Amino acid sequence: MSAQPSRGLLIAILIVSVASLLLSATQLGITLRSSASNPSTSTLPSRYSDEELRRIASSVTEPYNRDDIDGLYKTFDDVAKNQITRQKVADTVATLKSLVGNVDSATYEGFKALPHEGTLPVYQLNYSVKLSKSTLPNGTMQINVLDRSSGPGLVGFYVYGKTQ
Repeated sequence: MSAQPSRGLLIAILIVSVASLLLSATQLGITLRSSASNPSTSTLPSRYSDEELRRIASSVTEPYNRDDIDGLYKTFDDVAKNQITRQKVADTVATLKSLVGNVDSATYEGFKALPHEGTLPVYQLNYSVKLSKSTLPNGTMQINVLDRSSGPGLVGFYVYGKTQ
């Protein structure tokens, strides 16, 4: 009689072990498939040439320096416009201008692939910048773009000043 409960327990342990193994294999397959369809890249797509990276920076810095809120807001992708109002952009620019002044030049330094929802990749483009009209001579600028086949769509930017 004592052999029957032990045998039942061994069968239950075997079933749980096999189920756990199948669940782990399924989860590994899903993870691998997800990684293949959304790779973390170590290089930007080739369409982000040096000229294109300069154009992206200029599309932000030129209207920003002129206090052209309409021109700056126009450069935002529709996805961003659905999330942020023109007034919010105006308020942010006013705050940035009071803290860091104008952006005299921007030099591309690198990028970071950002986590995103949906099928289009989002990149954070990083620039070192020279500043004027503030007490901070240098800084960094981050421009976030949605990577559309028609070209990058601006979804955000920020300028940070450096004290040294």
